[in-house]
Amino acid sequence: MPASLPPSPSLSHLSTGELYSQLAPITSLPGQAGSIFTNWASTFESQTASTFRPTTVEEVRLVVELARREGKELRPSGSGHSPSDLVCTDGFVINLDRIGRVLELDTTTCLAHFEGGIQLHAVNAALFEAGLALSSLGSISDQTFAGAISTATHGSGVTFGNLSSTVRFLDLVLPTEGVPVVRVSRDEDEELFLSALCGLGMVGVIVGVGVQAERIYKLEEECWSMKFEDYVERCDEIAESAEHVRCWWFPQVGEVKVSRLNRTSKALTPPPNAVKSYIIDTLIGTHFHAIILTLSRTFPNILPYHAQLMYALVHRPASIFSSSIFRPVYPLPKLSIERSNTSERTPLLPGEKVKVVELASTPKSERPFPMVTTPTLRVDWSFNIFNYDCGFPQYTYEAAVPYDRTAECLKDLEQWETKELNDPNGLRSHFPIEFRFTEKDDIWLSPTYGQRATYIGAIQYRPYNLPVPYRSLFAAFEAHLLAHGARPHWAKSHNCTPEKLRALYPKFNDFLRVRERVDPQGVLLNAYAMRHLVGGSPEKILSGRYRKSGRA
Repeated sequence: MPASLPPSPSLSHLSTGELYSQLAPITSLPGQAGSIFTNWASTFESQTASTFRPTTVEEVRLVVELARREGKELRPSGSGHSPSDLVCTDGFVINLDRIGRVLELDTTTCLAHFEGGIQLHAVNAALFEAGLALSSLGSISDQTFAGAISTATHGSGVTFGNLSSTVRFLDLVLPTEGVPVVRVSRDEDEELFLSALCGLGMVGVIVGVGVQAERIYKLEEECWSMKFEDYVERCDEIAESAEHVRCWWFPQVGEVKVSRLNRTSKALTPPPNAVKSYIIDTLIGTHFHAIILTLSRTFPNILPYHAQLMYALVHRPASIFSSSIFRPVYPLPKLSIERSNTSERTPLLPGEKVKVVELASTPKSERPFPMVTTPTLRVDWSFNIFNYDCGFPQYTYEAAVPYDRTAECLKDLEQWETKELNDPNGLRSHFPIEFRFTEKDDIWLSPTYGQRATYIGAIQYRPYNLPVPYRSLFAAFEAHLLAHGARPHWAKSHNCTPEKLRALYPKFNDFLRVRERVDPQGVLLNAYAMRHLVGGSPEKILSGRYRKSGRA
């Protein structure tokens, strides 16, 4: 793959009218289908002046040139999976989902080249066919490659970086004179490369991605549950006990579900019983779940009991017993919320015992982990294990806490959650709270720049796409994480100002300097950028400007 690209042909000979004319077949104007940008969660939307869906890189250049001449905001979009207003604008939106070809697969070096608008599902399929795979993935593969890179999308594994860290070069269309297409890497304009690897669509439009893959592999997943107190005591050991570890905490239950993933040569596990899967995953996990969440909009105090039921029936990796369904919600109101003595264990179920289980893949030097369920095992190809169904649309908040402050942050969160659960008028959260771990990198705006981190994320589901309370809950959740030095996930809605983010990111000013170099007119800046990065007038940066739904 060449280290650089040939010079881009000039567009100066085209008049503005000719640009509009050439772009007409791929343009949606106000009043036409596709002219309103709405994100996947339906939490934000904006009526654009024009939405473009180019099919070639040359058409991307025409759109960028038109935005430059007309002085319009231009925001790149893909699958719209960011639950924030990251893309929203009254100007132009350029949707890259038709820029999605596989350009080159080198099975010798495991280097792959894709167009930026390709979805990760298609990336996984193309790599699989070539005997290759990405080293780590997040929970879903619905995002475009460009979008996932632009927000430093991550999987989980203390020795694995985010998706951007596997990128070897990027092809960018820049909103500068001549609208060039440039290839950047660690050897060619490294500053722009390190900016664009988490560039939020503000340092160029990504039209090509060169990524380092590896040979195809299978993963064995081991799942079990343990008491929250036990988990916090040894959260670093657990995170480092396998190649990839992810965890889900159910505060209403007082337990953490642990998932450990390791590469394996074992045979694939047969698919689960179809009838059982339909009952548990579809009837209970989707339809019944949605009905109760809808009722909780009016009767929020049913949520802790619903969490207990759903954990027992759907999430807990163990056989279902009546004692695991009909049990008191944790914590009982009589319990103190200041439980700093971790030796005072949460009461077990009637007849339940803590199992000290040593897994076959656990090094003998490790102390066995105290579990309340026997591990379940399954083997599948990597992307089938990494990805799972995230359910219906949702509000989400997530931030990366410094790895060495994980335990203290979780203890703080547990005290807050306990306080809210004991208050009849307290905030009522959905479930679970997810923990994932990511290795440090040198990407300028990456939440893991210079530090290994634990991503901690909360969700509030939107049953039947209905709004639910989340703002007060997420504001409190965010405050607890920020108190422990967390950096917010860029794709999520957050409340950090440029001043706060400048203190969190050592390369913040360097990023702004590079952004100014490659976009001196501010073509790629919108309200989100003004609010969180460059500052601006209050009416320009209002976070609620494009909000479609939501309750306090």
